[in-house]
Parts: sequence; C-alpha cells; structure tokens
Amino acid sequence: MNSLDVTSHHSIGQVPIVPSGGPIQTDVALPAERAATLALLFQQHSTKSRAALFRWAGELFHENPAVFDGLFRTSVNGQVSGAIWAQPGPGNQATVWLPEFLRGVTDQESLAKGLVEILDIWLRGRLRGLSFLSAKCLNAVGLRAFLELGYWHLADMSRMAVRIDETSLVPEDCLEGECRGLGIRLTPYQSKDRTLLINLSEAISKESLDCPALSGIRDYGNVVDSQLHRQGCTPSHWRIVWIDYEPIGAVLVSTHNSLPHAELVFLGIVPAARGRGIGRQLIRHAKHLAATAKVQSLSLNCDNDNFPAISTYQRAGFQSVGRSAVFVKQYE
Repeated sequence: MNSLDVTSHHSIGQVPIVPSGGPIQTDVALPAERAATLALLFQQHSTKSRAALFRWAGELFHENPAVFDGLFRTSVNGQVSGAIWAQPGPGNQATVWLPEFLRGVTDQESLAKGLVEILDIWLRGRLRGLSFLSAKCLNAVGLRAFLELGYWHLADMSRMAVRIDETSLVPEDCLEGECRGLGIRLTPYQSKDRTLLINLSEAISKESLDCPALSGIRDYGNVVDSQLHRQGCTPSHWRIVWIDYEPIGAVLVSTHNSLPHAELVFLGIVPAARGRGIGRQLIRHAKHLAATAKVQSLSLNCDNDNFPAISTYQRAGFQSVGRSAVFVKQYE
C-alpha cells in the first residue's frame, strides 16, 4: 500500500461494537489497518473534523512515510479494537494520541496499559534524556496508563485558536507606530539569532506561569531547535522584540508548507518588561503575521493555570478548541 487509503472511513457515524472474546494482539498497525486505526483515534471528533484530520494525516504520510511507524493497534478476532499513536519531533519531544477503543471493548485498563507499554519501548529508541510528550484526546484510562509507567504529568494545556481574515492585517506603518508608542521594535529572526533566542527563552521562563515546574531544568537550546527543525515549518514569521538595543521578548508564528493554519509556538517577554501592554501588542502582531502568511486560523497552547494569559488571549478573540496534557520522562 503506497498511500493512506481512508475513503471508507471519512463518513464514520457510529463506531461498531467489538465482538466479545477472541485472541488479542497488540502491534504496529499494518498499512491495511492504518485507516481503521486512525478512525478510532479520531472518533471523538465531528464528521467534518474527522475528514480534515484524515487529510492532515495523509499529508504527513506524503511528506514522511515513517510518520506511521509509531501507530499501534490492539486487535480482537482480527478487528482493530484499540489504537495509540506517537509522532516524535525534533529534539526530545513527541506528540501522542492517547489510547482509544471501540465501543463495547471490555478491560480497557489492561489494553491501554499494553498499548502504552509497547509505545514506551518504541519511544525509548528515539528519545534521549528529559523528554516531553504532548498528549491529545485526553481520557482517564490513557492518562492512568502513562502515569503507571513512570511518566510525570507536568501540565494541562488549553488549545486556543482565532480566525484570521483581512481584519487581522494591519498596515505596517500603523504597527510600527503602535510599537514606537510602547518603546519597542520588532526584527525578523535570522540564523545568527539562535543563541540570542535560546538565552531570551530562558530569561522569559523566569516567573512564568506557563509550566513553571520546568524552570531551571529545561534545555532551551533543544526547545528552539525543535521548533526550527519541525517538518515542513518555516521561521519566516518569527520576530525578536527589543527595547533600544536590549532583547526583551519574542513572538514566533510558525507556518506549514501545506496547511492553511499557523501556530503561535511562543510569545513572551522578560519579567522586567511585563505589565506595560507589550504582550497585547505582540498578540496583535502575531495575528498580523498570520494574515501575511495567508492562513485561515492561528492557534496556540497555553497552560490551563496561566489565567492572566488565557484572559488576554480571549480578549484578543481566541477561543478554546481543545485540551492536551504534557508528560515528562527521563529516557536513558
């Protein structure tokens, strides 16, 4: 099978109840099983969203056929009945879709444990040191399975998004004037700015309400490099924020070559520059950058406990569109 055949799964309305009993097998999803396995992982979404997710998965496969190497399934009597998926990214990071099961599957606790165990073995060969897993499609069974295997639940994240249209595009002279009024200027990121951005990211993390448990232990070089080397993404809409000749913040909007969406992967300012309205201006600038990239929406992840940031994003038009959880584990 040379492509992802999902035509028979786009219109799934009711996921069938699995037959009871029979032999249980947990292994990597074979090419012929991938569509059914993905259908399980996407089953909580609307029909329209499932179709979009299948298109997205197909685009990922087209860019990198190895993207399904971390797609595992549990089968009962030869029928795909449970699923889990991990997508390692650059650096010590991975995105994980937590276990999902067909309706009627019994003993989901032990089946989820089996799926997480085989995934953990697979990840051990790909991640090193302190590693971060962003878990999608949260459910209690999957969360417990990860905790039982020694993963540390670091934070719950709120996924937020805002629609981007012509009103998001602000005349350059207007933006520059607004920035001058706050005493700041923004410059495009260049490759020579890597070390500057690493040091700036570490400084911004101090006194931050976003995943404060990571302060002092996270490798910010790894963080920056993981964003720079994300497959299909470009840093052409990244900006460094300055007051006079001192870097005080960053706004990083990443776009993907084949997707009509952008992601605000980082926005922050150092503690000494907070409380002046700079953050609100940077959000406005981020929406403008997304508009220049001609995308339809801009999304971000924010720590659920960072109430000031969530409130600021909401006032800027962002709405909650989902949840995720961040797990941490030390791999040898």
